[in-house]
Amino acid sequence: MADVATPSGAAEHGSAPDKKDKKVIEKPEKPDEEAYKAALKKAEKEHAVSVEKFVSTILLHFGKRAHNDARHLAATHANII
Repeated sequence: MADVATPSGAAEHGSAPDKKDKKVIEKPEKPDEEAYKAALKKAEKEHAVSVEKFVSTILLHFGKRAHNDARHLAATHANII
């Protein structure tokens, strides 16, 4: 008989780890805090404008009583959307 080495199961099926194929893990970049704060401030302003429009619509259609009654306001909001 010839002296022939049998390959391992992992090498035979291509699942043996290769040192060349190893991925290098890099740390993500630190987010730009100033850009985040600016975007947050802009979003807060846009939200405040939207809330003001919503409240003025409620007041226009239903009067101050509906605005002051939180349950009625919530129900009205659900029906509008």
